[in-house]
Amino acid sequence: MLELEISHHFIHSMGVHLGICGMLWTVIVLAILVDLWDRIYTNKKLGKKVSSHKMRITIDKFTEYWRFMLIAFTIDTVLFVGFYLYHIPLLPYASMALCIVLLIIEIKSLYEHAKERKSELVQLNDLMQIIINATTSNDAKDAIKSVSEFITKSRGAVQDNG
Repeated sequence: MLELEISHHFIHSMGVHLGICGMLWTVIVLAILVDLWDRIYTNKKLGKKVSSHKMRITIDKFTEYWRFMLIAFTIDTVLFVGFYLYHIPLLPYASMALCIVLLIIEIKSLYEHAKERKSELVQLNDLMQIIINATTSNDAKDAIKSVSEFITKSRGAVQDNG
């Protein structure tokens, strides 16, 4: 029968394990907050309404990620105790792997926000060129039509985000 001796080494190893997990959780929370901040920045930059719906999405994302992190922590704890009994050093690999996956998801989200900002700005720049180059009445009518379409499209995007 195996006995679990609670030695200074065990307590130190557990402290390192918990410390690493705590840092990983902090990194995930910060990544979620950066994603929220970037979404708000993107909406303001594009002139879109910032809605409470985005806050709910962030809270839902946080609770979803938290559940996965708790599952990874549980797996790491079981592995930690099992490996400690056999004197094999172990770090919270499941938590680290999940943290990396969640960070990749958040980085992808930030990239999508930047792409959205760039896309809208390019369209606005093209629209400005159409207006500037309108020298005849037909060009002016085309410019007004383009502005109208742009505004209609922008309003639709605001309603989708609202």
